[in-house]
Amino acid sequence: MPSVSSPGCADAARERSVVVLVLDVLGASLLLVAGVSKLYAPQYLAGALAELFPRLSWRVALIVRPLALLEIAGGYGLLLPAARPLAAGVVVGLGVAFLVAGVRGVLRGSTLGCGCFARPGDRPLGWQNALAGLALALLAGVNFLVPHSSRTHRESVELSMTCTAVVTVLVVFWLHRTMIRGLLLPSSQTRVLAK
Repeated sequence: MPSVSSPGCADAARERSVVVLVLDVLGASLLLVAGVSKLYAPQYLAGALAELFPRLSWRVALIVRPLALLEIAGGYGLLLPAARPLAAGVVVGLGVAFLVAGVRGVLRGSTLGCGCFARPGDRPLGWQNALAGLALALLAGVNFLVPHSSRTHRESVELSMTCTAVVTVLVVFWLHRTMIRGLLLPSSQTRVLAK
C-alpha cells in the first residue's frame, strides 16, 4: 500500500522551501555585492590577506578576483534549482573560509579591513568576519534540508531573481548611504554656489 503524505506534511515542506528560498535571496544578494566589490577593488582584500599570510603575500593578490567570481557564481547558483546543491556547497566553503580568516585576523591582530563591500575603512579582519562566515555557511547549509528540485524553487526562479536584484540594490544603498546622501542632498556649499 503506497504511503500517502498528509496535507500538513506538504504544507510544512512548502513552508521550509519558502524559508530556504528567502535565505537564498539574502545570501545571493550579499555574495553578489561582495563579489562585484572585490572585482572592482581587489586591493583591500589582497592587503588584508597578505597581512594574515605574510609568506604568501605575493600569491594572495592572484586569488582575490577568482574568489570574487566564485562568490558571484555561488550567489547566482543558489537561485537556480539545478545548480543549488553545488552552489550551496561552494557557499558553505566560502563561509568556512571567511570564518577561518576572521579567527586568524583575531589571532594575528589584523589591522586591515577586507574591503569586502568596497569600503576601505572597514574594521580589521576579526570576529565580525568570523560570525559572517559562520552565518553564510549556515545560511547556505539549510539548502541541504530541502530537495534541490523542490516545487517552490522551480516555480519561483523569476521571482527570486527579481527579489535578489531589489535586495542587492538596497544592500548597496545601505552600504554606501553616506556617499549616496552626498550625491542626492547637496551640501550647504553647493547651495551657496548655486545662488
